[in-house]
Amino acid sequence: MIPRNTSLGFISPIDPVADINVIQDLTNTSNHIFSEHPSLFSCVHCNVPFSSETTLYDHLLEFCNKHLTCTTRIISNLVEHITDPVKQRKVYLLLHQYYQLFDNSCFKGIYCSPQHAINTDSHSPLAEHPRRTSFFNKQLIASEVKKMLDNGIISPSHSPWASPVVIVKKRDGSPRFCIDFRRLNSITRKDVYPLPRIDDVIEKLNGSTIFSKLDLRSGYFQVPLAADERDKTAFITTDGLWQFNRLPQGLKNSPSVFQRLMNQTLGTLRWDICLAYLDDIVVYSTSFTQHLIDVDKVCQALYQSNFKLNYDKCSFFNQEITFLGHKINMEGCSPTDDNVRAILHCPIPNSSKAAHSFLQIVGFYRKFIPGFAQISSPLNKFTRKGFPFIWSDVEQSSFDQLKVAITSPAVLILPDPSQMYTIRTDASRVGIGAVLLQQPTSNNNTDSNISSYKPVAFASRSLKSAEKNYSAIELEALAIWWSITQKFRSYVEGQRFILETDHKPLLSLMKKPYHNSRIERWMTMLQQYDIIIKHISGKDNTTADALSRYPVDKPDAIEDELPHLITSSTQTDDKLINVVTTRSMTRKRPLSPHPATLLPSTTSKISSPPPSALTPSNNTSFSSIKNVQILFDHNTLNQHQNQDPSIWKIKNTYPLDPKYTIDAHHVLSKLITRKSGQVLSLCYIPPSLVLNVLLAYHDSTFNGAHFGIKRTFYKVRDRFFWPNMYKDIKQHILSCIHCRKIKPSRRKPDGHLVSIEPPRGVWERIAMDYVGPVPESASGNKYFLVLTDLFSKFVVTKAVPDNTSITAAKFLLYDVFMIYGVPLEILTDNGQHFSSALYDSLLTLTGCCHIKTTPYNPQANGQFERHNATLLPNLIALSNRSKSNWDDKLLPTTFNYNSTRHDS
Repeated sequence: MIPRNTSLGFISPIDPVADINVIQDLTNTSNHIFSEHPSLFSCVHCNVPFSSETTLYDHLLEFCNKHLTCTTRIISNLVEHITDPVKQRKVYLLLHQYYQLFDNSCFKGIYCSPQHAINTDSHSPLAEHPRRTSFFNKQLIASEVKKMLDNGIISPSHSPWASPVVIVKKRDGSPRFCIDFRRLNSITRKDVYPLPRIDDVIEKLNGSTIFSKLDLRSGYFQVPLAADERDKTAFITTDGLWQFNRLPQGLKNSPSVFQRLMNQTLGTLRWDICLAYLDDIVVYSTSFTQHLIDVDKVCQALYQSNFKLNYDKCSFFNQEITFLGHKINMEGCSPTDDNVRAILHCPIPNSSKAAHSFLQIVGFYRKFIPGFAQISSPLNKFTRKGFPFIWSDVEQSSFDQLKVAITSPAVLILPDPSQMYTIRTDASRVGIGAVLLQQPTSNNNTDSNISSYKPVAFASRSLKSAEKNYSAIELEALAIWWSITQKFRSYVEGQRFILETDHKPLLSLMKKPYHNSRIERWMTMLQQYDIIIKHISGKDNTTADALSRYPVDKPDAIEDELPHLITSSTQTDDKLINVVTTRSMTRKRPLSPHPATLLPSTTSKISSPPPSALTPSNNTSFSSIKNVQILFDHNTLNQHQNQDPSIWKIKNTYPLDPKYTIDAHHVLSKLITRKSGQVLSLCYIPPSLVLNVLLAYHDSTFNGAHFGIKRTFYKVRDRFFWPNMYKDIKQHILSCIHCRKIKPSRRKPDGHLVSIEPPRGVWERIAMDYVGPVPESASGNKYFLVLTDLFSKFVVTKAVPDNTSITAAKFLLYDVFMIYGVPLEILTDNGQHFSSALYDSLLTLTGCCHIKTTPYNPQANGQFERHNATLLPNLIALSNRSKSNWDDKLLPTTFNYNSTRHDS
């Protein structure tokens, strides 16, 4: 067996025989010299001498190929496009000298000093919990962790930092393991090391006739990371905490660090025989002979640093390549077909509206098109309302001239990295579109008119069948993700750029999490980009809008999405438990929506409206949304909606009204926009099912617990919609027999209130008291202890048989302090159970300050008393007739109280 890193053969470095064909030009190469001297060629594996490189080449293919089958096959595939057998043999032998570059079985990283990429100054560590995921994804995460452990990319961690793991899909459909570094990036100081100017790169390649492209395999993972920064890259899974030993993807400064390292590796070869843009390297020459020498030098530099190449993306000795969005050959550089296909292949308009849309695209750049008014005059008539559509040779000629004009160098400019890029995107129900813009350098950014921008590239594609069911916010987010990661990545990666969208809810795209798994995955893939998001009015976004309505490219056959994770739990969102939400915080971070979950139908099919009237527009499955109350299945809801005339009318006119959407089960939902800009898709409840919802969210034990009008309304409004919802909820609760019998009237005469300074944080001040005696339960309990956090309104309760000091101390120690921690202050009345030496000793030992109210003044602890007045009637309402099971209902009542909103 041949050891790794063993040379396949060698060519003796002595002066060649003079006048030997084209090989004579290679005598000045720094390491290897090709010659036809009889004794210069031999195989180090079998020590057999060969008289020429031809016989050595045949020997390597036929005999030694058996020992290194994988590598030699890779190299053979890389040179098979070379038709000249002599040239193919020379390229093969050249690449074989650096076969370790293609050997991915050993992935030890490159030889360089550890790199610094995460400067967070003195910011305290940020840690997040692992995210829930499917069993399949858990297996994938475990597999990726093991693979990275085996390759030395990561190691176990004890870091106080922790970022969550997300799984996204790559363009080829395979899953990608990613870390959500958005919070870490938000506190990281930007490294402004420059990437090469694309116009300089393109200009340098002009005049060359032969090119080779080299792509590094997992380039970032080959770069060692500084030891003092590794703990900041820690990521958390359900099985443990790990940190990166190598430079991870997703960090804000990874592109700058990597570009600096590539410049150091290639040194003086850059701008002489090669160029490097992040992990893409292009070698350029004017002749085959010179290109052999140049490729040899670049491969040697990469080999000495122990880089590994991604042979699937490498190409050697080509006369034309695509690099940084440009087609490059011996004739020069031109935009790729992808950059102008959206315009050149724009279909011939078949209506006045289509002609008007095309005119909007080209009209946006009219100042750059000489004679625009004269060329476009035959099409201007279609901008007039009601003008009949007649398309003749005159209109066709104007159409063709404008397409050529807008894709000409007078309009399409070469990108200038010194100027900030702007990407404008838009989405429609048929496609998505985008345009990459820049202000020409000659403008010096003094023209504030947005029409001074010139296009660098256009892009559009039609929607897949599944994407046609996306909501409006998902389509707009898809357009942003697709344009940045799939079309314009080579332009904007590693530098700040502007993203302009006419969809306001997406302005907070990179600042906060969206409660939508699809958008979350897209945003995770965008976290490594430095984006400034701005809003643009629809009238100024005509180019992207028109491109999205008349897309050219077809979508890839492979879906970009992973299946939605289907989870289930009780109806209360985990973010509402143990979390204080003040009014100001609610405006900044609205609660997530909770559409109703419907069980998959097991009944027979129910007749529904014609498919043409119920085209699905939102594929969000109700059964895939967590934290919901199961009330009815899809078919039942669809049947009741179809029986209601008002809902049936909306379904028949869909999709004319943008305020509504219909999912794949033909269930109608209404799109509600909160003040924060968040868009919720709420199931439209027909009148025949309103009572079912009210009984579930007010009268039931685990989901209602007979709470008041506002608490019930807040629960229902984030899950459902129907007209006059508040009025119906109020009427139902006011007519509830249990509530009217037990809940007392709290209306008191108005008077002067004494202001008490409220606490400033969670668990700063808590209040505690006994409630009882109450009717003895079957378990022998006569009292229950209640503890309230006066800031967050969070409540802890426990049923107890007596009201002694020992019971109070045990509750405080074991049920409060050891679970939630010790507060700064505790407020009680002057009862003997709170004044004993045992109780005071416990508080002194734990360092908690004990505050007592003045005697006979329960108003001093008014918040606590108010809570008891709410909790006790609800508890009695849920108990049986004899009230012997009240302690069994205590925890459900407390749970519902903690999981609902408080007006204060």
